[in-house]
Amino acid sequence: MAAEGTIGRGRREIIALQLLVALYLALRVYFDLRADLVSDEPYYWMWGQRLGWSYFDHPPLHAWLLRLMDIVFGWRPISVRILTWFTLAGVMAIFWAWARRLSPDAPQLWFWRTAAIYLSSPLFFCISLVAYNDHLLIFLCLLAVHCFVVFTDKVETGRPRQTLWLYLAAASLGLAVLTKYNGAFLGLGFFAAFLLRPKLRALLRTPHPWLAALLAVAMQVPVIYWNLTEGLASFRYHLNDR
Repeated sequence: MAAEGTIGRGRREIIALQLLVALYLALRVYFDLRADLVSDEPYYWMWGQRLGWSYFDHPPLHAWLLRLMDIVFGWRPISVRILTWFTLAGVMAIFWAWARRLSPDAPQLWFWRTAAIYLSSPLFFCISLVAYNDHLLIFLCLLAVHCFVVFTDKVETGRPRQTLWLYLAAASLGLAVLTKYNGAFLGLGFFAAFLLRPKLRALLRTPHPWLAALLAVAMQVPVIYWNLTEGLASFRYHLNDR
C-alpha cells in the first residue's frame, strides 16, 4: 500500500512538472511569434547575411548556423530564433541521458524535475530564449561535459571505448569555443580533472589527451586566421580594449 502511494505521488508530481514545462514552452512560442528581434539579435542576424571566417567580438559558429537556418527555413525574423529550439531540444536530450544514468528504472521523474528547474531559472530561460550566442554555448558546454563524464566513468570502471568519448568531448569543446571565447574555461576544467583524478592523470602519459586537446585547438583555425588578417582585432578587443 505504501509503495502504491509513493508511485501515485510520483505520477502526480510528473504531471505537475509536465504542466509547468508546457507553460514555459508556451511562453517561448508566444515570445517568438509576437516579439520583435531584440538588442543584439538583429546584429547576429546580419552576421548570417555576411559570412566570414570570424567576427570582431565573437567567433563564427553562431553566424554559420544562422545562415543554415536561412537555407532551411527562409530569411525571416522567426528563423533567427528557430535555432534556439534546436539547442533547447539538445539540452533536454542531455538531461534525459543524465536521468537514465541516475535512475535507470524510473528516469521520468528525474528528467521532468531537471527540465522544470532549468526552465524555471530566470537566467537560463531568458538567455536560451533570445538568439544570442549563449544558447548555443550552453548546449555545447553541456554536451562537452556529458561526453567527458562518460569518458571519466569508463576510465575509472575499466569499460571499453574510453577514447571515443574523450574525442567527442574535445570536439564539443572546440565547437563551444568556436561559439564564444569563454568556452575555453571549460577546457581548463577538463585539464584540472586530469590532474586531480589519479586514473585520468595516468592517461597523460599516453597521446590521447594531448591529441584531443590539439583537436579542440585546431577547430579554432578560422578565428586565428581571421585575427591574423585583421590585426588581431578580436583578441585585442577582448583582452585590452573592452
